[in-house]
Amino acid sequence: MLRNIIHWFNPPVFEDAEKTRLERMLNYLILIVILFVTLLLISRALSSTLVGNTLTILGTIIILFTGFWFLLKRGYVTAISIAVILSGWVGLTFLASGEGIHDTSIVGYFIIILSATLLLGWKAGTLVSIASIFSSWYFANLEI
Repeated sequence: MLRNIIHWFNPPVFEDAEKTRLERMLNYLILIVILFVTLLLISRALSSTLVGNTLTILGTIIILFTGFWFLLKRGYVTAISIAVILSGWVGLTFLASGEGIHDTSIVGYFIIILSATLLLGWKAGTLVSIASIFSSWYFANLEI
């Protein structure tokens, strides 16, 4: 029984070694995001710091990434890579809009940039870096 559960969470293996490598990284990334966002949601609920905006964003991230995980199992590696990077960046930007440049979710941009570079290449990493710099600059200007 436990073996079946563990096998269900393992990434599939494709004939293309590069596709298998990307799928493994993406599989573990998605599962870790689902786990940590769920733990964050539970901890905020227990500490009574869960506001409507945060609940909506974190719940949406959990639902989206669960859907991404199921689609990844079907072999849509590149499309899910783009969707994960885009939804993660947008989610962090909406979370940061609450407290601005002082919000801890700004640090998450570094994880998104690194993930974009590893999953999609240096061009996507550069594009996400530029978008993150501009959004951080925008949040900093809102506080002036």
